[in-house]
Amino acid sequence: MVIAATGLRAMRARMHDHCLNRHFQTEDGAMHKLRAFLVLAVAITINAQAATTYYVDGSVAASGDGSAWSNAFKTVAEGVAAATNDGDEVVITNGTYDIMATIDLTRAITVRGFSGNPEDVTLDGAQRTATSPLFKFSNSGATVAGVRVYRGGCTNNKGGSVWMSSGGTLTNCIIEAAYVTGNSAIYGVGAYINGGGRITGCIIRNCATRLTGGNYAVGVYINNGTLEHSLVTGCYRSDFADSINTLGVVYLVKGTVKNCTIAGNTVSHYPLYVTDSANCIVTDTIVWGNVALRDSSDGRPNVSIGAGALVTNLCTTGAFGTNPVNANPCFTDAVNGDYSLMPGSPCIGAGTDGGDLGYLPFDATRNALGVRTSAYSGCDALDATVTLTANGYDLTGATITWEGLEQTGSSFTHTFGFGTYSLTASVALANGTNLTCTLPDAIRVSCSGPMYVDDDSVNPVPPYTSPATAAQTLDAALALAGEGSTIHHLRHQRHLHALRLLRLG
Repeated sequence: MVIAATGLRAMRARMHDHCLNRHFQTEDGAMHKLRAFLVLAVAITINAQAATTYYVDGSVAASGDGSAWSNAFKTVAEGVAAATNDGDEVVITNGTYDIMATIDLTRAITVRGFSGNPEDVTLDGAQRTATSPLFKFSNSGATVAGVRVYRGGCTNNKGGSVWMSSGGTLTNCIIEAAYVTGNSAIYGVGAYINGGGRITGCIIRNCATRLTGGNYAVGVYINNGTLEHSLVTGCYRSDFADSINTLGVVYLVKGTVKNCTIAGNTVSHYPLYVTDSANCIVTDTIVWGNVALRDSSDGRPNVSIGAGALVTNLCTTGAFGTNPVNANPCFTDAVNGDYSLMPGSPCIGAGTDGGDLGYLPFDATRNALGVRTSAYSGCDALDATVTLTANGYDLTGATITWEGLEQTGSSFTHTFGFGTYSLTASVALANGTNLTCTLPDAIRVSCSGPMYVDDDSVNPVPPYTSPATAAQTLDAALALAGEGSTIHHLRHQRHLHALRLLRLG
């Protein structure tokens, strides 16, 4: 707004100079041009609409107008309904939200979880009448990010949880436990991609179907779009007693499957099914460890690839396309759902430009001690469970201490106050080996309310929520500022506003 106002002031100044310089021109000359310029300037001012952020918090007693966390909407549906302009954003804080009707994204808006961890924000479709998907993308500019789309089954034949009818983007999300029953064929129990839509950096897991009309993709059906950097696992057809086929966990008609891992699924035929079309591209992907109950006669139960499809760098049983990898990809712990690559995997460096195959690039640090946390960010306070992952080390009898937290053991739950925390574990193994593992900037707890800055503050106490405990510097306050927070500088108010726009904009 300050930037817009500055531009408008400059425009008015230029108009004023124009009036002074052309004051003696005739009415039929430049003054007509000046009127046209004025009308254009007004039109530009009216048509330029700033994007608005709306906030959703299911814990509030009653819905506000969504303008801040302190006045948040209670339901996701209210937030989406309020976001009527392209570029608007709906931010959902941690929690589980019952979705009672399909969320139809008709504008180019973004719906995202606050923390960025999709496990923190669950959109649960179990309570609604399941006649249509949980999410429908009706605008190619719509984006959903950082949420778990849970139990989104329906009787619609395109997309049990997510139906990308007109494109759009689903990123850093989890589609889980979609379930479809009925008499009609279904195209994509987890998701249906059309219109150039894109699913990227997602996990599609534990989706299921039991249909008497056939099924095409118990995971993702791609009619025109892209599935990339994603894991599809644990999807299955629940009953094979009849003659109905389930073709594919991922079924590709037109589009691209890139850097995906399709593993641990059970269907009747071909976990990856690709039609005979030059419009189908499969690259840098792993299809391994699936079960195709009715399709093992050719010795290749994992995939069916049409002759015209473009396939490169595919790891599966059998050799398909260019640069095939017909070898075990060596997952770290497939039994427990860890499909990262172990050292020595043939998929490391076997992809495009020397990249790795699969949804998760090889990370050597995952095969050493690691630190994981159940939550990564929050407002005002955060309860998080921190776990030390052994990744091949024997922690039996080990002494484990956590620096600065007065905690011991391989796992603990702690309430974190305001600030940014790095987690460091010091480990003394029973065999005498000493190890240290650090996860830098692992947790950030911000302030959602008003904050104060006073250059002469004598008692700065985080999170600086009163003049008496004000921060001494703007940077100190900004380090704890969260979504919807307001910083009040008790001196140099105008200077603060300019800095805050530059820092956060």
